[in-house]
Amino acid sequence: MIPFLPARARHYNRRMAGKTPTTRRLVELARQSDKDAIAKLFEKAYPRVLQAARFRLGPALRARMDTMDLAQTAYHAAFRDLSKYRYEGKGSFSRWLLGILENKIRSNLDFFRAKRRDMRREESLDPRRQVASSA
Repeated sequence: MIPFLPARARHYNRRMAGKTPTTRRLVELARQSDKDAIAKLFEKAYPRVLQAARFRLGPALRARMDTMDLAQTAYHAAFRDLSKYRYEGKGSFSRWLLGILENKIRSNLDFFRAKRRDMRREESLDPRRQVASSA
């Protein structure tokens, strides 16, 4: 997982004092394994990803999974696949990241629904029904 590194981000902010790096530039640096750029991207995008995860998860899915874990998983997947990101204008990194989050939500939803539909996994809590069904 990509840890949130506030000390690194603060150092990066001091180093870049007076210069506001664009998200596009931060992505370029992150692709080169610049830890400060990765921390800054995380600092900029993570609150929005976390908010989207909280908003998009319904109560049933929220009971089965943690929004922070989901947001972190989406962020980790984004950095693993950073080479696939293509700049398409302002806000494209956030849209790309939120798309990854949406796909994570869908796959988790499919997983939990499929598990629930599988009738072979159901067990009766009533011992009389187990006897009756085996007869």
